[in-house]
Amino acid sequence: MRPYAALLVGDELRSVHRAVVCTGGSVMLAANFEDARRRVLEQPFKYLIVHLGDDLRGRLIEVAAFHREHPLVHPILLAVPTPAADWSLLLEEVCAEIVLSTESPWFESELLATLRKLEHQLSFGPSVYLPGSARIFEVLVTSSQDKVKILDQVSGFLTELAIGGRSVRRVLDVVDELVMNAVYDAPVDAQGHALYAGLSRSTPVILRSQERAIFSYGSDGRTLALSISDPFGGLSISTFRRYIAKGLRGGNDQIDQKDGGAGLGLYLQFENVGSLCLNVQPGLRTEVVGLLDVSGSYREMSTTPKSLSCFRIGGSGLGREPE
Repeated sequence: MRPYAALLVGDELRSVHRAVVCTGGSVMLAANFEDARRRVLEQPFKYLIVHLGDDLRGRLIEVAAFHREHPLVHPILLAVPTPAADWSLLLEEVCAEIVLSTESPWFESELLATLRKLEHQLSFGPSVYLPGSARIFEVLVTSSQDKVKILDQVSGFLTELAIGGRSVRRVLDVVDELVMNAVYDAPVDAQGHALYAGLSRSTPVILRSQERAIFSYGSDGRTLALSISDPFGGLSISTFRRYIAKGLRGGNDQIDQKDGGAGLGLYLQFENVGSLCLNVQPGLRTEVVGLLDVSGSYREMSTTPKSLSCFRIGGSGLGREPE
């Protein structure tokens, strides 16, 4: 198989170089975007990897301009956007569908997973973020009542990992939102109309066999991976990002807070995890994956620098919304 090419703009990080090589790629370097434009004419490359650095706004403008000129090149942005204002900027740009924090505890493994997913379309399942020896547990979600069983199972797993206190509560909050969104918000009929989204989340729902979701979880002792997968593929990348952006803006008028509102649930997931990933195969499957740092204290878990990734399988390609 011919190796793919990735262009690194700005500071070269050894870990980035290694990740590209380890996933079958070759590395090209560019000092700036003028150099990048010259490089793409000399030798086409598939991925543009950019460290945004301190001037996030300025560098993001440059990435967006390059992306408009070369829409088939996939940008992978490396940043530590701590303030909500930084994330708001990133969520406005189509070129920022993959933003990885260089200071997260799993940066190298997440970058490897990202490149594997882009290059080989290995997008579904939390196992891509964990070593092969980590066991992945799966639970079939058949009704809203299954949430209690799943919360108990995850709580027991955390106890076995010697994780307690507020860390458990934070994890279970994420689990709750993942399961409830899959039960109430994901199911649609043949015309794409929501089936249960208008119901209060206190109203029991029994899913038909073709509506059932799969909840998965696992850990390597450092990273806890949680995921929910539904058979609808109805959550678009643009909607996913818009919900999170609304939550970051804050205010009761900024986000759908009615019972069963998916927008608030997705924002709360983003707030509570260290990394949030959307995998979507339109009309067929949607998966949301969250990663949390369980290697240390609650403070370390709650202050993990955030990453956000979106992958679209099929149609116009990974990470691209249809025109």
